[in-house]
Amino acid sequence: MQDSCRVVRPILAFLILAPLLFLASGCDSNGGRDAFERRCLDAGGDVCDQRYALCIAASCDPDTIDGDTIECGHCDSDDGSCGYCYVLEGKSCSYNAPCSDVTPDGDVVYSTYSEVLSREYGLSVLTCNEPGGLEAGCMDAECRLTGETVELTDGLGVTQNVPTAICRCRLFSGDQQSTLGGKCSAANCSSIWSTAGDHGGAALSFVPQCSQ
Repeated sequence: MQDSCRVVRPILAFLILAPLLFLASGCDSNGGRDAFERRCLDAGGDVCDQRYALCIAASCDPDTIDGDTIECGHCDSDDGSCGYCYVLEGKSCSYNAPCSDVTPDGDVVYSTYSEVLSREYGLSVLTCNEPGGLEAGCMDAECRLTGETVELTDGLGVTQNVPTAICRCRLFSGDQQSTLGGKCSAANCSSIWSTAGDHGGAALSFVPQCSQ
């Protein structure tokens, strides 16, 4: 009886601890929340825990260009040719300003970055190779709530109505543009997208990429 107990106890311990170890390692992987926060801090960013606009899948309206700025988040289609600035609650990375400078106030929120769209909603990075193509940098841009919501369906099949915002972002040009918008269709590279190009773009290398 004692011999059988010696065998059973280690097996029970393994069965109990293995899932916990798996979850712990998952939270610390490239796609985990802890790893995301560390990368933010290592890059000189500030981890904020508040309401924010997430524009990394947003398209920008060329009719709103004013000098070197453009409005992003306008969208009236679901074919992937345009995208929104989603308004979310929780932790995000502010790369260019401390959290105290991007605190939401009334209908004003600020655009910061998180991996929520890829981690929870399955969006992948579309990379467009458009030499001299226009793109927008929305990091820490001021945004205004639209008062409207759009549907997002997560990996569990649960659909949520997510508020949206319009952000005025910096406009610049580059040879390669990467976005979580576009539904992985190169045909949508003709749109002007909000990208991570204004702070190196490295953040998008840690989330799933579209098959090219």
